[in-house]
Amino acid sequence: MKSTKSIIIRRKQILSHLILLAFVATLPTACSEDTSDISEIREIPPNDAIANQPVDAVFYENSEQCRKDLTEKYQQYQTLQQEFQAGKLTTAPSEPAMKPEDCDAQLSLALQEHEGNAPVYQTLEQCQAEGTECSQATENSGEIVQGYYPRFGGTFIYPYDPSPDFVYIYYGGVNHRVYRTTTVYRSATPGMLVTPYGRTIPQYRPGTKISVPQHTRFTAPARPSGTTASGIIRGRSSTGFGSTYKSTGRGGVGK
Repeated sequence: MKSTKSIIIRRKQILSHLILLAFVATLPTACSEDTSDISEIREIPPNDAIANQPVDAVFYENSEQCRKDLTEKYQQYQTLQQEFQAGKLTTAPSEPAMKPEDCDAQLSLALQEHEGNAPVYQTLEQCQAEGTECSQATENSGEIVQGYYPRFGGTFIYPYDPSPDFVYIYYGGVNHRVYRTTTVYRSATPGMLVTPYGRTIPQYRPGTKISVPQHTRFTAPARPSGTTASGIIRGRSSTGFGSTYKSTGRGGVGK
């Protein structure tokens, strides 16, 4: 993988994070560890009412799908723009929210998130027991490490938010302004995906504007340093990936 450098710029906290704070305040003290650190509180699973709220997004499995889709969209946009300038259309067309030349950087960012955050299991059997396809785990450098994690299944991107979160990533000698991504895993069931929240969803058609559950936006907490494959590190949720996940957001490690 090419080396990448990203600078995250937060423009808006996701609504679910605000509601999480109120939700956490109602939790019994005995059910969680010290949550004095705000970054820890944000990792506590939200309730399903929040997780299932719809949000508009697009989905891509790889950069090739992204480039093909956005190239077609830009060609359509240019045609409509010419018709508008010629007086054949009364309304100016809207420029696509993403550019084909940013696809490699966009998907590189998604893979970087996957390699850094996907839950790692000590054995292949432990990983497969979660209902996902699995592969040898790697770090962001692309280096193979001990353990197995769910196979990368693609990324959801949310360009339709009024104030979307952008990331600046240096890729291929160029600084790209791309959208923050959230990744999903390949399910062991054909045609399905698994989110870090531990929910199974259908595999969507690439590039089409779709309405998906809010939990597709929830990322797995970053893995604690020095704990790769020392046990089971799971993502969030009270079932599936989160069944042994600690509420502090530091990642649950099963011995």
